[in-house]
Amino acid sequence: MCNAKVIIPTGRIFAIGIATALGLATVANGQVWIQVTSEAPWAARYGHGCLAYDGRIWVFGGRDEDGNRLNDVWYSSDGENWTIATPAANWAPRVATCAVVHDGKMWVLGGLGVGDAWLNDVWWSTDGVSWTEATSAANWSGRYNRACESFNGKMWMLGGRADWSYVSDVWSSADGVTWVNENPSPGFPATPAHGSVVFDEQMCIMGGGAGDLMDDIYCSTNGIDWALVTDNPGWTPRSYPEPVPYSNAIWIMGGDDAQEPPSCFKDVWHSADAASWSESAASPAPWRVRTNHAGVVFDNRIWVVGGFSQPGGTYLNDVWYLTFTPIPALSEWGVLGMTLLVLAAGTVVVLRRRVARA
Repeated sequence: MCNAKVIIPTGRIFAIGIATALGLATVANGQVWIQVTSEAPWAARYGHGCLAYDGRIWVFGGRDEDGNRLNDVWYSSDGENWTIATPAANWAPRVATCAVVHDGKMWVLGGLGVGDAWLNDVWWSTDGVSWTEATSAANWSGRYNRACESFNGKMWMLGGRADWSYVSDVWSSADGVTWVNENPSPGFPATPAHGSVVFDEQMCIMGGGAGDLMDDIYCSTNGIDWALVTDNPGWTPRSYPEPVPYSNAIWIMGGDDAQEPPSCFKDVWHSADAASWSESAASPAPWRVRTNHAGVVFDNRIWVVGGFSQPGGTYLNDVWYLTFTPIPALSEWGVLGMTLLVLAAGTVVVLRRRVARA
């Protein structure tokens, strides 16, 4: 059982610090980080695809700690118990692939293959076992890129890194076969390692860079015309910010400073309009600093899945979620409830009431 300190200011319960035996990691203003598993059965990895689809979380591809590119496919309905759909999908092993749900299917787009092969193939599946190749060579150049979305009835490929150069072109396709170059120069910087999200009837991209890090945020309502929303969101410029849409806001979590070796982050930020940002009450997160991880919204929660942690150079296969739990007032817990809470936390309860000041 791990130690924790439970503080009760103004009759409400907050957990600070370390996880409890119940898996409760951090509680702050009702935002709760919970570690579902410290070690999923799939190999620790980064640069993997991760989707919420058909009532499950899916993990596929990526790079393991031995440097292998992967093409295994796993799924889970609870983040803790995982089933392997296939140990080797019929698409080539790859890292930094784009993954998206579109037209009732899971899609894999491009990535960096074995021998640093720059891929521009496109595949889809409805069960994670059988995969169909939509095209072996899309019109966009082979690339690794984590920024792709399903928006307005089309899939969108938004820039990336192609054959060791950076690109900012925008491509779309309704069927994964025929791709249209919607804008070869949309105005946002050519960068790798940026993030994308669909939010409030628009697509947005943010962060990225390799050396010259960015925190710029650009958005578009049609995928063709892009506008700078802010170049000063308040969070540190970073690669792999991993944005997700949740509860009428955009959330980012983790990432790295693109140095060699990189230093990773575990801060969490949110914005209701992509322009003004606030750091979450549950930040910094209790999980290890990380980058090239996966963020996904599933079962009305934000999930963080795997990734790479530096300092330490550790490949990760842990799974966490952030949930929003109303915290009862002290009077609602009763003596028995408080006793159970103390036993679960395993240690110290500090009662503290804040005094209002003029």
